[in-house]
Amino acid sequence: MKKTIKINISGFVFHIDEDAYDRLSAYLDKLSMRYRGTDGEQEILADIEARIAEIFQTRTSADKESLNLADVDEVVGILGEPEEFADVEEGEAEKSESSQRSYSGQGGRRRLYRDPNNKVIGGVCGGIGEYFGIDPVIMRVLFVVFFLLWGTGLLIYILLWIAIPEARTTAEKLEMSGKDINVDNIEKSIRKEYDSVKDNLKNIPNSAAYKRTRSGVNTVGRGIGQVIITFLKVIGIIIGGSLVLAGVVALVAIIGTLIAGQTWLMGDLWEWQQYGLPEMLSLFVDESVAILGIICIILVIALPVLGLIYGGIKLMFPFRANDRAIGFSGFGIWIVAVVLLAIFAASEAIKYNDYDRITQTESIDMPEKNLYLMVAESEYNYPNKLELDFGYRHELSIAEQGKDLIILGMPTLDIVQHDDEEAEISIRKEARGVNANVAQKYAEAIQYNYTIQDSLLIIDPWFRLGDEEKWRDQQVEFIIRIPVGYRVFLDESTRDYLYRVDNQDNVWSKRMVGQSWIMEEDGLTRADKETD
Repeated sequence: MKKTIKINISGFVFHIDEDAYDRLSAYLDKLSMRYRGTDGEQEILADIEARIAEIFQTRTSADKESLNLADVDEVVGILGEPEEFADVEEGEAEKSESSQRSYSGQGGRRRLYRDPNNKVIGGVCGGIGEYFGIDPVIMRVLFVVFFLLWGTGLLIYILLWIAIPEARTTAEKLEMSGKDINVDNIEKSIRKEYDSVKDNLKNIPNSAAYKRTRSGVNTVGRGIGQVIITFLKVIGIIIGGSLVLAGVVALVAIIGTLIAGQTWLMGDLWEWQQYGLPEMLSLFVDESVAILGIICIILVIALPVLGLIYGGIKLMFPFRANDRAIGFSGFGIWIVAVVLLAIFAASEAIKYNDYDRITQTESIDMPEKNLYLMVAESEYNYPNKLELDFGYRHELSIAEQGKDLIILGMPTLDIVQHDDEEAEISIRKEARGVNANVAQKYAEAIQYNYTIQDSLLIIDPWFRLGDEEKWRDQQVEFIIRIPVGYRVFLDESTRDYLYRVDNQDNVWSKRMVGQSWIMEEDGLTRADKETD
């Protein structure tokens, strides 16, 4: 039994006898040597292999799975031996008769294909003209006439476009022309296409059409370029103007806010037109530090805004400038301002380093063991009082007193059990400072008052700092200590001052108002709960 070998030709797999494989390999080597270094070498060899695969496909079947030597000889007989062909470029003798033979009498048989080399739309007319040997222009005229007179020309053309295959390979193009599909004609067809393309490429730069096209393309290109440049300039002006406008508005708003506390854009941050931010900050820090801090804040915020404005101006009006020097200078100033702000913040934070507390206690006489508790009307209850919330137990307010601004703190109110037989009042004052001694001085300077008349106790709604004192987290806790059996009535005015008042009924402090409470062994309890 002969040994068979599996081979791949033009994408198709075949089984071939060993002697037939040797004969085919030698034939393909001769062809490769024949066309080595010639124009279109790869295309010629690829089309020859495609033709060989086409013939081999007709020689295999279910009964015959492998190709033999006779099959290879038949292929060689159809395509011809390389030494039988004259060099086309040298114009040697005519091809021998064997090179003109075709397979199974198919020489000269035409097949209908669409012509890709002579097409206007799909190559249908070109292919029909080639098949029948007539000018494709005649076919195109007929299709147009059919379309105009009966409206069927377009439909027929589309159906033929779908039904007729396109001549893609060289073999199919030879079949379309009715030529023998052998090595000689394959070579001629490929070289003809190759030379045609090469000539066209060479002649393109010198052709009038190319020059007209090039001139037109250049004109269109310049026109498109001008349009794009103009469009980009307009966009740049719009963006630049927007940046400038936004920067100016932001700059005015920032400076107006930091200096005067008001701007024409944002409105008033507080009602006192005669007070600016420096006066406000001087309640918390030294005035010199406040002014320097505001200057640094303005620089930190304004310098990037100025950069925004500068960039917008450059977009609107391109000009040359030493941007690097300007940029480095601005960045250096910005860094200095940030560092100074950090130093100021650290120096102020040290002033809150420690805290101290003092307690003032006074016994009170409660006739009939009853006490009515209320908060006095505030003399600083102005509508333009500025309230701040820094996360403390109660709010902090800034109010106007004459020509000055003062800080008002809100005290807390608690009611606890007292072991002695008499009731008493404790005022616990707290403050922070660089050390405990300084903190104690700030605590002692806190001003807070109350009034007691018989069973009526009236406490002030606010506590004040000492004269010329700065805010150092001052706090006041007003504690009422009553013995067991004593009663206290909480007026509605005490609602916002009660802070974590323990009671047996677990009532939230702010909801204890408007009721009487009695001190029992276990703590406060609602006096009238039995009548509810």
